[in-house]
Amino acid sequence: MCRFHKLQPFCVPAPFFYDKEMSAVLMQDLSGYQVMRSDLNKGVVNTQTIENVMTAIGAAHCLTLKESLGDNEHKTFCETFKNTAMVSITELYVFVKPYRHEDDTNKHHPLLNEEAQRLRSNKEACQRAESMKKLFLEARQCLCHGDLHTGSVMTLGNDAKMFDLEFAFIGPATFDFGTFLANIIFSILRHHCLKNSKAASLLQTEGLHSAITGYTQSAGGTIVTDDAFIRDTCGFIGCELIRRVVGAAHVSDLDDLPEGELLSLQLGQDFLQLQPEPNQDLMTI
Repeated sequence: MCRFHKLQPFCVPAPFFYDKEMSAVLMQDLSGYQVMRSDLNKGVVNTQTIENVMTAIGAAHCLTLKESLGDNEHKTFCETFKNTAMVSITELYVFVKPYRHEDDTNKHHPLLNEEAQRLRSNKEACQRAESMKKLFLEARQCLCHGDLHTGSVMTLGNDAKMFDLEFAFIGPATFDFGTFLANIIFSILRHHCLKNSKAASLLQTEGLHSAITGYTQSAGGTIVTDDAFIRDTCGFIGCELIRRVVGAAHVSDLDDLPEGELLSLQLGQDFLQLQPEPNQDLMTI
């Protein structure tokens, strides 16, 4: 949290005191703030906060590239944020367990039985998930939040604060970006299923546009470089859409909406296996 605060002041709760030996932290009081997911679930859509989150994380990514830090400082960052234990948890619960036929941690609504079986028997999808896992583990690109979704952001007006930073690590920028975009899609699916066309339309157009524009303009051309950026972003979107409906940890957006979970699982496989056209724009996908 301290590191993110130094990189992008005001994007996280302001840290005032930290004592590792005493396991003590004193930080900004966020009374009055609301979890972004809770607001979105109620149909309260503020596209400016979505853009602000993506602008902040894009800047943090850009500032912690090897090209920005230099070889020595980047190497120090990689050691400081190795975070092996938390990275291993993400590896298992995002890229491995959801694709296993037999795993006690997995759960899903009976409506998804056939589609879940199809996913786990789909060699192409499973191989693609394996390649996304490899990228997640091996890319030493920049400082990532590691668990960035609408449930790890609190907002008040246009102000947005990221929290739950215990998963922070040095990894691929597309992991944070794709995971957050997937969580906007969860909200779109929710409001589509609830026939709340106004919120669904606003999120699908202005919400996604704000997220994509905020990130790409802030991260800059060193990160947003080529078709691989689009492909990898789509791959991580797919992994998140899949694991949140057939894995261990689900999202409240789709509580009691099995038809939305089924759509998420189907979309997830589409994103995971997507091969974008050359120079294709994310919004057109």
